[in-house]
Amino acid sequence: MLTTGPADSASYPERTVRIVIGAAAGAGGDTMIRLLVQALSDRWQQPVVVENRSGGSGLISANEVLKSPADGYTLYVSNDSPAINPSVMERMPFEYREVFEPVSLLVLIDFKLLVRPDLPAKTAADLITVARSRPGELSFASAGTFTSHHLLGNDLISWRV
Repeated sequence: MLTTGPADSASYPERTVRIVIGAAAGAGGDTMIRLLVQALSDRWQQPVVVENRSGGSGLISANEVLKSPADGYTLYVSNDSPAINPSVMERMPFEYREVFEPVSLLVLIDFKLLVRPDLPAKTAADLITVARSRPGELSFASAGTFTSHHLLGNDLISWRV
């Protein structure tokens, strides 16, 4: 979780805290943060609201937070886009490390490679062998362009290029 400003007051928060997340409602990141929001609201005795601003490889949500006052009442929850975006985008509108301050690591996520049960592949190497024998027949799904899911899938199927 990242914040746009310090919250030095001993009575923080004194009003509603807004959490902006670059994930669609119901997505994994959204579900995770909504579990945390109730605990924060109970502990702080203040409302905590979640705003979903998905799209733009996380830049829409980041820009929304950057437009907010740097008073600690607007928090930014990000996925791995701050690590990926500078590597895949020709020009970044800002440097994440210069405009955000990390507060906490919230979750670590494992990735799983899943295939249909009728596909004769039990390992990634098997899958590559099957895909090479069936050019253009297999496809994969991801959470969006330049997400870690997309990059991992592209890496796995790079044999098609």
